[in-house]
Amino acid sequence: MSDEKVSKFGVLKGLQQSSKTVNSQTQPVPEELPLQEVRFTNYLDAEVSRRLQIHVAQLKSRKVPGGERVSIKSVLHQALVEYLERHDG
Repeated sequence: MSDEKVSKFGVLKGLQQSSKTVNSQTQPVPEELPLQEVRFTNYLDAEVSRRLQIHVAQLKSRKVPGGERVSIKSVLHQALVEYLERHDG
């Protein structure tokens, strides 16, 4: 792939920004600072991703107005919290 195509689609720029983000996230956070949202990218297996999207779509179809927000992010967050609570002892 030529340099023009890499620059044209911003692949190199995205990779450079990602490495800066990772480097800044790996440093310890002093306890006096408030917790902030951390973004991460996860490439799921196609079958898992498809099943997750279907699950979230089903939850959205049952959503009650004024209820909790339903999104892939919120479903993954809740699943991770429950998993960690079960396995942290």
